[in-house]
Amino acid sequence: MALSAAYSTAHQFIVAGDQTAIFVPGRAIRIDCGIDGIKIGYVSKSAYGAPNTTVDMIQNETDDITANIQTVEVGSLKSNTLDVGNLPIEIVMMQRGMRKFFLPTFNATGTLGITPGYLHINDGSREKILTVEIALTKAISALSNNTWYYIYVTSPSGDNIIVAATDISVSTTAPTWSETYKGWYDGNTRCIGFFKSNASGTMMYFITDGHFYKFNNGTTRVSVTNTGGVWVLATLDIPSFPDILCELTMVMTSEYNITANYYLKGVDSDGHYFQIFRFDPGGNSPSRYTAFGGMLRINSNKQFSSSCDSTITTLWNCNGFYLPKGLNCW
Repeated sequence: MALSAAYSTAHQFIVAGDQTAIFVPGRAIRIDCGIDGIKIGYVSKSAYGAPNTTVDMIQNETDDITANIQTVEVGSLKSNTLDVGNLPIEIVMMQRGMRKFFLPTFNATGTLGITPGYLHINDGSREKILTVEIALTKAISALSNNTWYYIYVTSPSGDNIIVAATDISVSTTAPTWSETYKGWYDGNTRCIGFFKSNASGTMMYFITDGHFYKFNNGTTRVSVTNTGGVWVLATLDIPSFPDILCELTMVMTSEYNITANYYLKGVDSDGHYFQIFRFDPGGNSPSRYTAFGGMLRINSNKQFSSSCDSTITTLWNCNGFYLPKGLNCW
């Protein structure tokens, strides 16, 4: 939060109103002096005399305030204080994108839970570390059928950092990645997870440890028919995040008494692939009910690619995946 400031001396400036609660001794200050550049220092003391607050600074000589002062910004840490608005004692330094637990959980009662933890957020005017001190529960209802929902947290107003259930919301709008703030955002709300509703509009079971996201019975199966060595794209029923590592399983729709190579690869430009099975050539004992289970990297379009020398049909299912950056825990 930037405040307009007026010059007083090389180590003193003036801001409107009673700002003594903000300019506490020891708090870091960033001062924009226009054409004279940015000056850095610490609050020595502040005093209110209607209608303004006068702030005295401690600075290096090269950081003296100039008459071109425009605005001042204060650091998140208040020296020797642990009140609301300051960072918790466990957090030594604010890091963009940071997440310590703060995980969504499924409750059988149709409610969403949020575990205790910490989360960095940019709320549009400032950056803060939010905290859930005691596990939260939030009722989830009126969902559309067979729909992915994204879970968002909104920063409490002002200096408040304690998250309540009312600060948690769900939306069908997918977040976008913020390279600046190292998180997934929709406007000024940060995404902390997701879930899918079933055919009855009820939240489906999920579990996550902050690194891997697991479905109950996997997502909707995808049918893929391969023929003549052509690479065929398959789109999985998962949220849209770039380049994630999925746990896939595959089963064949019927027995095949043929000689055929089957290949699998992520959708990329490097041409790498691997062979996941080969049928026995000829004879009376062909391979039957061949299946696959393993990890494969999926692109942002939720796709992978497969190829077979002969015509076969397979069914693919995603059981879970590693959470992408910005959604995983440190």
